[in-house]
Amino acid sequence: MEQSLLDKIRNYPWLENAKELIHKTRIEVVMGALALGTVFGAVSYNKNKEKEALIPLAFSEIEGTTRAFQNQGKAVPPLTYFYSLANDVPMKVFEMNNEALEINSTNKTFANFLETKTDRALSFHARISTYAEEMPAASVAALHSLDKVVKATEELPAVAAEFSGAWDESHEDVYRTETYTEEECDEHGENCHDVEKEREVYDHTVHTYTYDGAHGEKSARLLAAFLKEHPDLDIGEKLCPAKTTEADNEYAIWRSRKTSAGWTNFTPEEYLAFANTWATGSSLTEHLPIITSNHAALLGLSPAWNKAATTAESTTYSTYSHADDGPEEYQLAEKAQGHIASIVSSGNSIIHGIDFAGKNIPALDAKIKAFVHEAWFGDEGKADEMRDELMQLSRDIYQKNFPNGLDVQPFKWDSVILFTLLGLIVGGLAGAGVDYYLNQVKDGRVRSLKELFTAAKDGQANTDSPAPEQKKQKPLPGLRRNY
Repeated sequence: MEQSLLDKIRNYPWLENAKELIHKTRIEVVMGALALGTVFGAVSYNKNKEKEALIPLAFSEIEGTTRAFQNQGKAVPPLTYFYSLANDVPMKVFEMNNEALEINSTNKTFANFLETKTDRALSFHARISTYAEEMPAASVAALHSLDKVVKATEELPAVAAEFSGAWDESHEDVYRTETYTEEECDEHGENCHDVEKEREVYDHTVHTYTYDGAHGEKSARLLAAFLKEHPDLDIGEKLCPAKTTEADNEYAIWRSRKTSAGWTNFTPEEYLAFANTWATGSSLTEHLPIITSNHAALLGLSPAWNKAATTAESTTYSTYSHADDGPEEYQLAEKAQGHIASIVSSGNSIIHGIDFAGKNIPALDAKIKAFVHEAWFGDEGKADEMRDELMQLSRDIYQKNFPNGLDVQPFKWDSVILFTLLGLIVGGLAGAGVDYYLNQVKDGRVRSLKELFTAAKDGQANTDSPAPEQKKQKPLPGLRRNY
């Protein structure tokens, strides 16, 4: 009578086949690696998920700063106002993310909290919507304060192009044939003799520097004209950090910095330092000194290049090195290009961050409102996507303007991957140990782990003990033995 599928499953020799698989393969290594890799990865993932509710917060205290300037009959300087808003809008989103995740991870909970940051009637402080309306004008005013830097990033690429065309370089390695001898033996290591061979070895390098006088002289004229038009790149405005911190800002700072040991009580000075991260960590603070220092270097280099541009000549020479600094005139041109590149790169980092925030904070406000509606009345899957988008846009706005600011991406996929790999390695080693033990048991060498360790200990002791001296035997007649 044919067995049913259930009977076949019930009567299948699972245990015997499992034992055979274990004894005939190294499946324990794979099982151990997968098991511990999964455990390590899951633990790391869960730890990182907990950090998603602890994005560090610090608000700029722009409301207090605004009142202080109003009391003096002045307006807040444009760059201070812009960077304060560019900091506070993402921080409001992160704050609502933290508070929502403390309750649960549903979209509706997050939407409820976000609504308090966009509806003017729901809170005392300025809303995201208010800042979104002000941000386009604030970003324009900030760029106006950076007019010298903006013009430098627009004008200097043309100067750099002329410097680039002034010189062309090539480096040709020259090799020579070298004769040497090498001992060769037959397959038994006998009948050895010297064989003469040849090989190509490095001898020297020919360095050629070709100068284009038209580009060189034009680069000198353009650089001199730029420096005359822009004798300095100082913007004449400094960021105005907060002087004091309000209680609600201190609470947000404190609550978002929970560690495994609990919360830390900060000093007033520490709270103020956190609150002023918008200034100390801003792109302006990082890049403006680079711009001004490289501009000063160009001022010092320009007279020397003006002279060199008219006297430089093409040249070719050899050295016993692959690399070469080149003639002095070539080095001057390279330095000028480096200084120009630093000014343009740093200037663009500041400008692009301001431009990005000016365009995308209003877009973020719109995304928040759309998400709130979708979370309550729409599709849950679409709401998930919209939530991810607005969180990522908030991070992009912050990170583009505050490269040395707070770490607003506490979830670290690289740590999850690292711990998973560590688990795979540890699990694989543990599996290899189990495989070795089971093979010892199967072969009858040991019956328990205690015997295995005893055998291993005895083996080590025998290894450490000197071997008994053996008598040297005489070689058999007719056989040759080498000692």
